[in-house]
Amino acid sequence: MSTPRDPTESKQAKNGRSKAITFNSSNSLAIAAPPPNADEMVKWWRAFKRFMADCDELAEYYGSLWTERIEEAEHARTPAELEDDADWCQKLVAKCEAGLERFDPEDNYEQDHEGNEMLKTGPIAARLGMMIGSFINTLPQSPELFGRAMIEQVADIEGLSMPALETACREIVRTEKWPDIPKVVAVVSEHINEWNTRRRAVFWVERERLELISILTKREEKKKKGERERAITGQRYAVNQWIRETQRLAREIEAGKVALAEEIERRNARLAMLAQKLAEAERRESEEMRKLRALTMTEEEQEEQAIAKANRAGSAELRLIPPRAPCTQARSER
Repeated sequence: MSTPRDPTESKQAKNGRSKAITFNSSNSLAIAAPPPNADEMVKWWRAFKRFMADCDELAEYYGSLWTERIEEAEHARTPAELEDDADWCQKLVAKCEAGLERFDPEDNYEQDHEGNEMLKTGPIAARLGMMIGSFINTLPQSPELFGRAMIEQVADIEGLSMPALETACREIVRTEKWPDIPKVVAVVSEHINEWNTRRRAVFWVERERLELISILTKREEKKKKGERERAITGQRYAVNQWIRETQRLAREIEAGKVALAEEIERRNARLAMLAQKLAEAERRESEEMRKLRALTMTEEEQEEQAIAKANRAGSAELRLIPPRAPCTQARSER
């Protein structure tokens, strides 16, 4: 069943005061009627809630895909993870599509003069009539005009669908004391937006998943390329930095060699000068030592020194006179 209340059911039903709400507007009837068999109604609503929960799960997944498409999340899914979602996603889409066929069948809609698909007045009137009948002893003075005005206002909302009307009517019954028309229109509009989000997920989530796989694959390739380019740039910077460092150290070594050579030359010159001074100092030391000895010698030492000098002098003179030839040689020469 497409709605909890079939518009072809009885047109005379009781609400809290045994009044039927009828009006003549496009041959439609807003029926203030109790729900069908309670057991069937409970089963229907439980199935509808499961369908809605499946749609919400799919919408949440679709929203996450869209977010990752337009924003690069810190912990984004990988293409492989999205590939793994294929079986789950396709089965859930098929389940939601079956739910739409059950709870929002095509025969509830018709085309207007511009070819746009519109929800028929009959299903709108039937569901609004059930909602109105859920409020006790609160009928307006002119139920026909009230029902007609509500149907016209609700039917004029763009994008109205049977699931949106169903969930909106249930919220109104649960939260409002009376279905004020502006409030009904506002709540129905909110639920239309919610169901539009669910429908987009059902119809587009699989395409979005496949497109995101392609986007993430290209994004990963771009990221890897960027990381590689950054690594290359960083490595080039490191190489250039160490080239500059080696060149600086080489210049310092050359400068050190030149400075060392100059220092060695200066030190050699200083050593040569010191050697000259040492030789002069030793000569002076010897002279002064002789003078000191001369001053400190006793008379006996002076005499001995004089004798030694004389003996050395005599020895020197003797060495200058050639030695005599032997006598035998002299005689033969004669």
